Amino acid sequence: MKYGLIVFRETENIGDDIQSYAALKFLPKVDYYVEREHMDTFVPNNKEYVRVLMSGWFLHNKYNFDFSPYIYPFFISTHLSSYKTYGIENEHIKLFAPYLRKYGPIGCRDTHTHELLDKYKIDNYISGCITLTIDKLKTPKSKSKYICCVDVSNEVEEYIKQNIELKVITKTHRLDKKENMKLTYEERFENVRNLLKVYQNATLVVTSRLHCALPCLALGTPVILVTDDNSIYYKDRINSYLYCLSYYGEKDFLKTPIADLLKHKNKNSYLEIRNSLIKRIKDNINVPNSDEETLPDVKTFNNIYVKRKEKINKLLDTLSNNYKETFDENYNLKCEVDYWKENYNNALSDSKKAVSINDNYWRKEYNDLLKNKEEAVKANDDYWRKEYNDLLEKYNNLLQ
Repeated sequence: MKYGLIVFRETENIGDDIQSYAALKFLPKVDYYVEREHMDTFVPNNKEYVRVLMSGWFLHNKYNFDFSPYIYPFFISTHLSSYKTYGIENEHIKLFAPYLRKYGPIGCRDTHTHELLDKYKIDNYISGCITLTIDKLKTPKSKSKYICCVDVSNEVEEYIKQNIELKVITKTHRLDKKENMKLTYEERFENVRNLLKVYQNATLVVTSRLHCALPCLALGTPVILVTDDNSIYYKDRINSYLYCLSYYGEKDFLKTPIADLLKHKNKNSYLEIRNSLIKRIKDNINVPNSDEETLPDVKTFNNIYVKRKEKINKLLDTLSNNYKETFDENYNLKCEVDYWKENYNNALSDSKKAVSINDNYWRKEYNDLLKNKEEAVKANDDYWRKEYNDLLEKYNNLLQ
């Protein structure tokens, strides 16, 4: 049996690399790196099954369901995104259901995924996140104590700095995508290890990131999660772990004495999830050899599906990039509107004389700019709607 490791080459979040790093230790070897966002076009060197531990976020590019016939999946620590892609939300799960049932039960990373699969009567259970299985690293203890802030607001960071004598180290999970893509996966995993060493040696970690908080639990580092209850990020993904994390909304955090925060100790409730994950993965990562004769010929699959699908993906990428450019242009235009609006309001507040002289002028400038913005947005919307419909028609024709 060959083994594949799920990776996300174009990630802007090192949390994705942390998840791949966590899965790595369970594989007897890595024969293939399997790109998460293009799993339908994965083709091995030979006509063979590749065992893939399906942990992580699935999927930004939802039009790439379902997966390559060469992948023999083991679904655990799986998150199915509710974000829309080209208008696709969760309806693809209905078509994907037979595949999921075949390889069930599905280990869900969170209650959102669990409820979604329940809706389509797909056997599943809540497995927890694979980052809880990370092992402590062999690294010298830090000579000085420090608190690590990871992707928290400026207000939270300043509150800590102003009320504590310890050193404060600031880290982020945000990556420069282009620079990160230049690295080998070995180099990326080394970056993960270096970041985890910083977390492991910290006196306390304060973060808004799930894939900082959960590894800190596994590393035995006291960690506090600062949450935003209005974000879909928390509703879909983090709520499932609040029972085993110490957490505060930002307003409550800013009211809590630093001395109380420094007394914080992690709960042990995560250990049950960790131990269950480790046992289940070890028991299931190796599978009996399956009948590979039923698999398509590699060359045929490449010619009939992969090459054609890559052209479709290129068209979709072009559409996506153009749409983003259009959005950025409109966003910049909105900023310009805000600028003129501010000038208009300043003119009104200067004095009655300034109002009487400038009011009509600025009002006209502001209204003209708003009118131009609305016309530009409508023109762009109409254009891209036609482009997308034409693209969908070509795609459907190709599938037929």
